[in-house]
Amino acid sequence: MPVKMKIYSDYMCPFCYLAYAYVKELEKTWDLDVEWISFELHPETPAEGILLKDRFGEEKTKCMVEGLREKGNPYGLEFGDLYFMPNSRLVLEASEYAKESGKFEDFHQKVFYEHFTNLVDIGKKDVILKLAHDCGIDEKELESRFDENFYTGRIESIHKAAKDSGVGKTPYFVVENRFSIERPGSIDDIMDVLRRTGKECGQRG
Repeated sequence: MPVKMKIYSDYMCPFCYLAYAYVKELEKTWDLDVEWISFELHPETPAEGILLKDRFGEEKTKCMVEGLREKGNPYGLEFGDLYFMPNSRLVLEASEYAKESGKFEDFHQKVFYEHFTNLVDIGKKDVILKLAHDCGIDEKELESRFDENFYTGRIESIHKAAKDSGVGKTPYFVVENRFSIERPGSIDDIMDVLRRTGKECGQRG
């Protein structure tokens, strides 16, 4: 039987991109049933986004990027010169439509890649619609849902329920509804929890 794993994630969080790479690597040896949950980590972020140096300071931002590159390199992740944190509300809403359209995996990977490697501002509606189109998603219907605030209540409800249950940082893993990991430092942290489930049968091969 597969190991059930929920991951609370936000596209503006570089550690969630690392988590995506960790999960892809783990799926080579484990049978995982993964659900990515759209959690808006910083809803207070201005609609136009904010410079990382204004939020964290230049030195901390530089150290963070260096650390991300070191951790991401073994998994083929390339982090650009990150300098900007977008408001992620719309792109999280778009991911909900991508799930309904059966295009979530493509959209999920593309948003992470374009933002953290190519430094694309994923807070802009026209950018999100272009990414959706590139993934085979009906961008006109998506834009209509944006205009109707179709997913706004859902994102807000997820955020409240997650905060009430103890989710504070992203990524936040819940494994088999029993074990939780907040922002794992490495793939080994997740592996340890998988082993604790006792589901050795979840391992492939």
